[in-house]
Amino acid sequence: MNTDSNYSAIKQQNRLLKGVLAAVGTLSLTLVISAFKSSTSNVKHFDEIVVKKFTMIDSLGTERIRMTTDLSTGPFGGEEIKRNMPPNMAAIIFMGQTGDEVGGIGYGGTKEQTFALNGLDYTDIPLEAIGYHRFQTPDGSVAKFVVADGPRKDSGFDKKKFIEETKSLDYKNGKLGEQMKILQSQMVSRVNLGVENHNAALTLYDSKQNARIILKVDDNDEAIFEILDAKGNVVHKYSK
Repeated sequence: MNTDSNYSAIKQQNRLLKGVLAAVGTLSLTLVISAFKSSTSNVKHFDEIVVKKFTMIDSLGTERIRMTTDLSTGPFGGEEIKRNMPPNMAAIIFMGQTGDEVGGIGYGGTKEQTFALNGLDYTDIPLEAIGYHRFQTPDGSVAKFVVADGPRKDSGFDKKKFIEETKSLDYKNGKLGEQMKILQSQMVSRVNLGVENHNAALTLYDSKQNARIILKVDDNDEAIFEILDAKGNVVHKYSK
């Protein structure tokens, strides 16, 4: 066996292997840099974007967040349902997996009257569940937390019929249909906690939204507890 010739062959193979590894390494680095540049080349940088509406969708293409200055309608059942809102409202609206509105944050009004709203809705029905509200006028201010009654299964509300009703000419002309009447009948506040013109109060309502229990500390720092009947008459009052 010729040891010198074997050693020379091994050295030559090592040099060849090192050259191949170096070439592969250079190619890999080039590909990584190229891929990084390609991924960042699609990123746009803006100092300012001016729009009236900004929409975000999820991986399935369903609208989930809407930033807008137009709250004349709200998404429900695959349609844009007309609604009444305070003037000049700007809001961030949140949608559930179906694309129906499930809550939002809004602010608006005029120089004389300003509004701030933050609400969460019940599922499958355009009915508010919990809300924070702040109103301010020249005559005073109100800041309150409201919990509304949940939708009743035996109410007769039908989502498909409601959508069909909103497409009718009567609805567009302001005439209330059967489904809208059912919906409005369920818009009942059950708990109201807030401060109005320096009077702090907790009010509990019955299913018809009649105030039945009021716990209050008024603007004169007098503590008052009242129990009322369904007609609004005070049947028991304790103050100190």
